[in-house]
Amino acid sequence: MTTETDHAPSTRLGRIYGYLSEMFPPAVVIPSGVASFAAMYFALQILGGADALSIPWRAWFGAATVVLVMLLLRVYDELKDVETDLRLGRAGDPRYKHRAIVTGRIREDDLVALRWWVTGALLAINAPLGAVPLIGFLVLFFVTWLSYHWFFWPAVGNNLLLAFATHNPMTLLLVAYVVALYVQDFGAAGLSGGVVWLALAMWLPMAAWETSRKVRCPEDETEYQTYSKLLGWRVAGLLPAAFGVGGALCLIAVARMTALPGLYAVVVAGSACLLAGACVRFLLRPSSESANLKPFAEGFIFVSTVGLAAALVYTYGFGERGAADAIYIAIT
Repeated sequence: MTTETDHAPSTRLGRIYGYLSEMFPPAVVIPSGVASFAAMYFALQILGGADALSIPWRAWFGAATVVLVMLLLRVYDELKDVETDLRLGRAGDPRYKHRAIVTGRIREDDLVALRWWVTGALLAINAPLGAVPLIGFLVLFFVTWLSYHWFFWPAVGNNLLLAFATHNPMTLLLVAYVVALYVQDFGAAGLSGGVVWLALAMWLPMAAWETSRKVRCPEDETEYQTYSKLLGWRVAGLLPAAFGVGGALCLIAVARMTALPGLYAVVVAGSACLLAGACVRFLLRPSSESANLKPFAEGFIFVSTVGLAAALVYTYGFGERGAADAIYIAIT
């Protein structure tokens, strides 16, 4: 009888490649991370008074940093939860029994090696960017490192609500890092309170996604800690909708400040309504199927990142500097 472990690659690089393909698929995550950076960076330019978009060389390093930070957080979460994942997987939890760390397709020492490789790449990328971006990166990196250690408070690791309160707002630090990159190239003179709306517009969709993926109907609950288990399925089922509506209002505010076409606001409102509708369906007819709110939250994130970046590019286009930089990078 063969097992999944029997089919695991024999080399570290092979196991890491398989792990990334499964848990951090580059074809999906890299465009997503780049779009998240572009949405923030382009919006800052227009909020700062630019008439057209540009892509200075630091922007490419910033986009790579966003993707690598996403990967580092994924690895940190995997390492933090090794014991829990193994216990839940061996207990037969359907969401964990086939995970790579449970089946042996990835090993803990592989994840440790990947953590150090990503850390080294992040430091190398950000060292030459200038004082302001480097400080922003070091603050972001330090807080992500704290998150890996549960902020030195073991109780955080045992309480999903504390973990959410301490970990999820790290998206705001990622926005702060992008602001630091912007300031290095363009200065801070043109920035205003619109940055706050932009930061909330980036964070709240992520909060909606985080809460959406840990909601279950009562009969599907296991030892695994979910928001529905802690707060009750009715309250937990409303959380993604609440964050989604809040995020939509912030995105629409940013759209108005950047004079985007009204169609974008309509799309934002529509995607938020779809998420809220899915939550209402779950409350009215709780089941394994209706508890799957994650796809609706992911659709909302797509609108808040890819959609915002695309709307900004469509509305303002690239100036000579931005177009030249984009062509140069594409060729080289």
